[in-house]
Amino acid sequence: MDSNALQRAALKLKVVFHRNEDEPGFWVEVPGFPGCLTEGETLEEVRSNVHEAFAGILAAMQSSGECERLPGDVTEEIEL
Repeated sequence: MDSNALQRAALKLKVVFHRNEDEPGFWVEVPGFPGCLTEGETLEEVRSNVHEAFAGILAAMQSSGECERLPGDVTEEIEL
């Protein structure tokens, strides 16, 4: 895959929307990412909120994760 195709690629997640039982609105979870939950009054709101929730889960996973670092290694952040 060329670099332009990689730049256009989007990360897609499967999410599950649930209707709240006790009040109006929805809550959503991201399978495979325990704790990645959010809620909202409308589907539009909960769709927006899940982006922030997933970004928070990824940040927490990376801050607690470790990897081997060798001389000459380069670390950078990339946008997905």
